[in-house]
Amino acid sequence: MSGRWQARTRARGERGAIGGIEMLPLGVLVFVGGLLLVANLWAVIDGHLMAAAAARQAVRAYVEADDGVSATAAGQEAARRSAQAYGVDPDAVTVGWDDGGQSFGRCTRIVADVDYQVRAFILGPVGTFGIHASASEVVDPHRDGLTGAGCGA
Repeated sequence: MSGRWQARTRARGERGAIGGIEMLPLGVLVFVGGLLLVANLWAVIDGHLMAAAAARQAVRAYVEADDGVSATAAGQEAARRSAQAYGVDPDAVTVGWDDGGQSFGRCTRIVADVDYQVRAFILGPVGTFGIHASASEVVDPHRDGLTGAGCGA
């Protein structure tokens, strides 16, 4: 009987206490930091998806235009609409064009480059991640009303 009584009394007092309450603030900090890191990662992924979609829409509108002058304007507008559909400010998206030095015509390969800056949540306005996406397409070789003899001619 005295052995049982001794076991009960041993658990009383500070000798049987385990530290750990001071670890709760550290756990909360790690959790919040991890949550912010995941949110930043998702913002970068979402920004890349937006930029890729904007590049595809821009190059598609470019190659379907009637001439080179309206092609640039149509591509810019398509990229702006695509960015706006993702909930991004269209003015924050930059679209560049690379036609390989060729003029707008049949079989011209057009590359649309879209750049966008994603703001980091942790660093505020100081920290940004640059997002770049590009898409390319060839102007239809069988389209009417365009210059050029076609591909391979």
